[in-house]
Amino acid sequence: MPPHLVIGARGYAGSLALEALGERVRVRAAEPHDDLAAAMLGVEVVHVAAELRSPFERLRRGRRWQPHPLLVRVVGLAREAGVRRIVHLSSASAFGLARDGHVSERTPPRPEHAYERLLAGDEAWLRDQARPEVVVLRPAQPFGPGEPLLSALVRALAAGRLALPGGGRARRTFLAGADLGRAFVAAALRGEPGGAYLVGGFEGSWRQLLVAAAMELSLPPRIGWHSYDLAYLAAAARLPLSPVAAECWPTPFLVDVLGRSQVVEDGWSRRELSWRPEVLCFGDGLAGLAERSAAVAANPPVISPGPGAPSEA
Repeated sequence: MPPHLVIGARGYAGSLALEALGERVRVRAAEPHDDLAAAMLGVEVVHVAAELRSPFERLRRGRRWQPHPLLVRVVGLAREAGVRRIVHLSSASAFGLARDGHVSERTPPRPEHAYERLLAGDEAWLRDQARPEVVVLRPAQPFGPGEPLLSALVRALAAGRLALPGGGRARRTFLAGADLGRAFVAAALRGEPGGAYLVGGFEGSWRQLLVAAAMELSLPPRIGWHSYDLAYLAAAARLPLSPVAAECWPTPFLVDVLGRSQVVEDGWSRRELSWRPEVLCFGDGLAGLAERSAAVAANPPVISPGPGAPSEA
């Protein structure tokens, strides 16, 4: 069987895809700056798992949307190399936040924030390409050791009392890292060309996740309440109320992620992909968090937007 290529294999999602795919097929790893033309030689499926659009980035207004430069490059090189399929990692955020807090495959997309519109635009452009065939993954909120937003929240929790918009009690669907990795396998082997699949997990809240993370790290779970409206206005006005707010919600989009509900209903995708989550509680999905946090503390990462990030749509 020809190998698969994972682009962004050192990142959170890419490392999960690499591990899960390695149990089923031969797999290669690459980063966006590598020689992708050489990496694609003889490859059947390319998995674009790099973070192309960053929710941490504050985007400028006024410029027209364009597909991400890495996607344009990958599609062109994949055509030349005879790649059969591209699996692209997007997000359930491409739908926007529904008024009732629930998202399904039948929900009309209403992206509101720039980040959401950029995701939706990339998806649409990719699915319009005649070759190679494309399958899109739209995961719910991922969590686990190394996930960027959870990592930022855990650092803030370790530094002191963390106040979340609305107390972090809004209901959301969370997806453990191992299940995200398995979704890449399902999309590569069973996804329909042109298909876009929601990938859910289980329902919970940020408060519950952070209490579980604090237990894993032997930290006191000092989680308080912060006015959603004030947090949103502060992020929109670039006037964070505290150093913690500056780190954890530098954009209005992140305030909505932390303070508003998004429950993912993915029954159709589960049937089509023959996939379902295996991790159904925070404790199981946080295994290894203490070891990862210790390693990160020794070598703190620099959070930056993806390569070639454009201006706001």
